[in-house]
Amino acid sequence: MSRPSPSPDFEPRIADWLEDDPDNAPDVVLATVLAAFPSIPQQHASRVPWRFRPMTQTTRLLAGAAAIAVVLIGGVLLLRPGGGTGPAAQPPSSAPSTSPAATGASPSGTARAPLALTETFRSSRYAYSVKYPTGWTTTPATKTWTTLQQNLWGSGYNDELKGTDIRFSGTSIPLAKGQTADQWLAAYAAGGDVGSWPTVTIFGQQGKIDYDGGPAGGGTIAPGGVMFDSVVVVGNRAYNFNMDGRVDRATFEAFLENVTLDLASSVSLTQDYTSGRHGFSIKLPASWNVTPATKAWPAGTDAAAPPDPMLDMFADPADSSLTFAVVSQPLAAGVTSAQWLATYEASAPSMPGACWPPPDQMEQVTVGGQSAWVHGGLAACGFTEAVVFAGGRIYEFSGYVPAGGTPMSRALFDTILATVTLNPSAANDKR
Repeated sequence: MSRPSPSPDFEPRIADWLEDDPDNAPDVVLATVLAAFPSIPQQHASRVPWRFRPMTQTTRLLAGAAAIAVVLIGGVLLLRPGGGTGPAAQPPSSAPSTSPAATGASPSGTARAPLALTETFRSSRYAYSVKYPTGWTTTPATKTWTTLQQNLWGSGYNDELKGTDIRFSGTSIPLAKGQTADQWLAAYAAGGDVGSWPTVTIFGQQGKIDYDGGPAGGGTIAPGGVMFDSVVVVGNRAYNFNMDGRVDRATFEAFLENVTLDLASSVSLTQDYTSGRHGFSIKLPASWNVTPATKAWPAGTDAAAPPDPMLDMFADPADSSLTFAVVSQPLAAGVTSAQWLATYEASAPSMPGACWPPPDQMEQVTVGGQSAWVHGGLAACGFTEAVVFAGGRIYEFSGYVPAGGTPMSRALFDTILATVTLNPSAANDKR
């Protein structure tokens, strides 16, 4: 549907009025503002992290007109008899000035009765649990959030728990190698003042509320509702929890109080293992069993699934879903890593596309100081795998899951990968 253009005498009338330094609004000005306001395009708040594109000249003019309209309407309402100190006179939200929350939305949101949090959602990808009301639907994340993408609602990067008019979302990301919690928060803030963000307790740690009850953006579960967004760094991971819809701050904090880290994500890696056959070192939980490889991975063949003697195998004796395997082989002469990956992707035509996408659509991380391509991660895949090239060798690091089981949590997978040291020159395929 086409949108009517603002009245051509809209800005001149306002300008003439402002030159008189007014303390009230004549009826003609108020009528002009109210008539033009519905026709001015409104930019809703976008989902964090906050990233704004540069404005065009047209956008600046429209934004300026919208801002004038908001100020005038609000001012007129307050100056009218009986304007008082109602909702229109509330102070701005305590959210940082770089976010839309600073436009004056109340940080309390829409007050509502406490919810009974009786069910438990466990995130196999991000290794946390949270309680939620009976009757809500849950949609686990299907993709791992990285710093390259905005984790918008419906993007697949978030676990989403939904009622009729409230949604709770959660996601997590590993810190970059050598990155501190303060550095990650500064990068997430994108120029915002982290020090001004309200604090909140998450996982027993001090987290931050970076968006505090401002207008929810497009895609919200309840148009006209509000949004709260929080972040916390625990160990080498950052967590982002969000709530949108007809919700208040108390409800958001009640959910955060029930968020817990799963034991597997915080397990201590104290067992050292060095593979003389495959040329790498790794740290593992002390209780895990280790089965070294006893034969080579033949060049030009697919690596076997466990159990197989070509694999270095690591497994939790108390949990069959916690199985990790590593295998490597020399890269054939004249074959590039891109060529190898392309051949590898084509070797599994029957696999669901979400499990085995083209290499340029795989997530990229760093393992042992080298680029790695990650795929899998879903129950239907049966694995989460990182492929790494180093010193003329191909390495596959894989977390396996039994049929119908729950994939190894991505948090644990990433934590183990972060301990890897690659030493391809020490590999001995004849051992």
